[in-house]
Amino acid sequence: MMTITQGIFVVFFAIFWGAVFSVQGRWMMFQPLLQFPHVRHRVVLSLFVVNVAPILFFAWTFFRLKDTVTTSPSAWGCWETAGQISAGVLPAFAIFGFYRLWMGIVEFAPTFFYQTEGEQTPTLKCIDPTIEKLHLDHCFKGWWNLLFAVIYFVVAIVGPYLG
Repeated sequence: MMTITQGIFVVFFAIFWGAVFSVQGRWMMFQPLLQFPHVRHRVVLSLFVVNVAPILFFAWTFFRLKDTVTTSPSAWGCWETAGQISAGVLPAFAIFGFYRLWMGIVEFAPTFFYQTEGEQTPTLKCIDPTIEKLHLDHCFKGWWNLLFAVIYFVVAIVGPYLG
């Protein structure tokens, strides 16, 4: 049986993961045309960063939250309620960290994951985004996304310890 905090975590993790995957279509993270090296690189990165790593994090967090308060919520005071809700919601923000990590990696090496408009093959025109279309030709080079990934991960890791 799940604790209340585990239940809160499960719901918010699912909602946040759904929100992240709603934008994956723009990036074509899981483009099925694996005969192209840059597409293969993107799919492998996506499998690990937005599938495998979040599942491992989910398992760790769910296990960590098993020892949260088991008393009835009717017995909770204001601070205990806030602590349990925070312990359940904050770890769910990790999914945004995985997405930002993915984006940061792609921004550091865009030509490894996408083609420019000039080099895009006719087969991929209109079905695979280009560096220009995704605006990966800017000067930030992923630092902002990596910084926000770290912030999301810190919040997510600290969250379970609030309960």
